[in-house]
Amino acid sequence: MGTTLGKLAKLSAVYAFGDIITKAAAILLLPVYMRYLRPADYGIIGVAEMIKQILIVLLSFGLMGAIARFYYQAASDEERRRSFGSLWLFIVVVSGGITLLLDQFGAAIFGALLRQIPFDPYIRMTIWTAFFQAAFVTIPPNLFRAREQAISYVGFNVLAFSLTTCCIIGLVIWRQQGAEGYMRAQLLASAVMAALSTLWLLRSTSPNLRLTYLRPLLIYSLPLVPHFVAHWALNFSDRAILERYVSLDQLGIYTLAYQFGFVMQLMVGAGNNALMPMFNRAAKDAADMANLPRVITYYVLAIALVVLGVSASADSMVRLLMPPVYHDAGMIAIWIVVSYMVVGLYYMPMNVLAQTAGRTLFIPLLTLTAAACNIILNLIFVPRWGIMAAVVDTLIGFLVLLLLIFLAAQRRCPIGYEYGRIGKVLLALGASLAIASMVLRWSPILNLVFVPGVLLLLPLALWALGFWTAQELRYLGSLRHTLAARWPGARRS
Repeated sequence: MGTTLGKLAKLSAVYAFGDIITKAAAILLLPVYMRYLRPADYGIIGVAEMIKQILIVLLSFGLMGAIARFYYQAASDEERRRSFGSLWLFIVVVSGGITLLLDQFGAAIFGALLRQIPFDPYIRMTIWTAFFQAAFVTIPPNLFRAREQAISYVGFNVLAFSLTTCCIIGLVIWRQQGAEGYMRAQLLASAVMAALSTLWLLRSTSPNLRLTYLRPLLIYSLPLVPHFVAHWALNFSDRAILERYVSLDQLGIYTLAYQFGFVMQLMVGAGNNALMPMFNRAAKDAADMANLPRVITYYVLAIALVVLGVSASADSMVRLLMPPVYHDAGMIAIWIVVSYMVVGLYYMPMNVLAQTAGRTLFIPLLTLTAAACNIILNLIFVPRWGIMAAVVDTLIGFLVLLLLIFLAAQRRCPIGYEYGRIGKVLLALGASLAIASMVLRWSPILNLVFVPGVLLLLPLALWALGFWTAQELRYLGSLRHTLAARWPGARRS
C-alpha cells in the first residue's frame, strides 16, 4: 500500500503544483485586471466563459473521457495511435462544420437568450475560441494524463496559461480594450496553442477517419454528452439566468467569487487526475480495488484541508486585493468553495461508475436530474434574491448529484467506503469552519497571518475524534524518523 500511496501522492503533487500555480497566478493578476475591467466587463466575461464551456463539451462530443478509458485497453501502441488519431480528425471535421454554422446563424440564437450582451464581437469570438479548445488544445493534456505523464501535463497547461496571460496583458492592460480585449486575447492564445497541438498530435497519433477505431469511442462517449451538458448546467447555467435578472455589475461580482470556486475545483481535480488510473486498474486488479476505500478517505481529508484554507482566506484576500466595488464577492466565495468540495466527493463514486465498472449509459439521467433541480431552483429564487439564491441553489444541485451517483455506483460496483472516518473528517471540517468564522475578525492582513493556525484546527479535531489508525500512526512515526535522519534539524524540532 505504501508504494501505491507514494505514487499517487507524487502524481497528485505534480498535478496540484501545475494547476495551482496557474490558478494562483490568475488570482494574483485579478487585482491588476480589475483596474482595467469594470464589474460590467467582468460580467460579460463570465457569460462568455459560460458559453465557451458548453460549446467545448458539445464540440468535443464527450470524447475526452474516452481517452482515459481506452488508453490501457488498446492492444498495442499502434492501435492507440490510430484510435486517437481517428478521434482527433473526427472532432476537427465535424466540430469545424458546426462552428461555421454558429458563426453564420448564431446571432439569432444567442440574441434570444441574452438581453445585455451583443453577439458581435463577444459571442462570435467565444465560439471560435471554443472550437480551437475542443478540436486541438484539450486532446494533448488528456493523453498526458492517461499516460500518467504528470510533468508533461503540467508543462502544457502552464504554457497555455502563460500565452493567454501575455495576450490579456497586451490587449486589456496595454491597449485597454476591456472585455472585448480579454476575449480577443483568449482567441489569439487558443489559435496559437491549436497550432502547437497540431504539430504534437501529428507525431503522436495517426490521423484517419476509420469507423473501426471510432465506433467504440463514440459508443462510450456519446451517452456522456448529456452528462457533461448537465455538469455545465450545474456549474455555469446560473450565469445565463442571472444575466436576465441582475445587472452586469452584480454578475461581475458573482463571477469574481467563482474564481475561488475554480481554485477549489482545480485542487480536487488534481487529486482526481492522480486517482483516475487507479480506478481504471481496479477493474482488473484486486489489490487496487482493495486499496480504494483507504485512498478515498485520504483524498477526502486532503480536500477538507483545502476547503478550510481557501474558505478562511477568501474574504480577506478579496478585501485586501480588490477595489471596494468587488468586496461583496468574499462571503459569496465561501459558499462556492464548499459547493466544490461536494464536487470533489462526487468524483469518487463517479470514477467507480465510469472507470471501474465502465457503466455510462444511465449516468446522464442522474446528472440531468441534478441539473434540472438546480435550474428550477434558480428560476424560482434568483428573480427575488439574486446572486445569493444562485449560490445556495448550486450547493443543493451538487448535493443531489452526489447522492444519485453514489447510490447508483454502490448498486453496480459496491465499494466498502470508510464511512465512519469520512464522517469524522466532515465533522472536523464543520467545526473548524465554525471556529474560523468566529476567530478571523481582524483586518485582512492579520486574518491571512492566522490562516496557517486555522489549518491546524482540522488535524487537532481529527485527533480528538480518534481518526488515525494504529497502522497510520506507525507509518507517520517511521516517516518522522526518516526525515530526522535526512535532516538532523528535524529531530531537534
